[in-house]
Amino acid sequence: MTDNATSWSKNPKVLAREVAGETVLFNMDTAHYLVLNEVGTFIWGLIASSTHGEIVRQLVGRYEVSRDVAEEALRKFVGELTEEGILDFEETA
Repeated sequence: MTDNATSWSKNPKVLAREVAGETVLFNMDTAHYLVLNEVGTFIWGLIASSTHGEIVRQLVGRYEVSRDVAEEALRKFVGELTEEGILDFEETA
């Protein structure tokens, strides 16, 4: 579940390097890698220190999109990275 109080932790076995405005993630456990576009790179920079609601607000402000669009983008991003073992989510009080 993701809501305003959800936060995430990055898998410590994932290497991240920014190259030309994109971020390359390499999961040492699975030997899989992902390349994040500009928006993904922006979210990646916020993900460990911000809640779901905070990230949505940042996306709305930076990219001038609706809250629904920001929610859907974050949901897809987190879903893919969680499925790949790159992120874990936790509910906070």
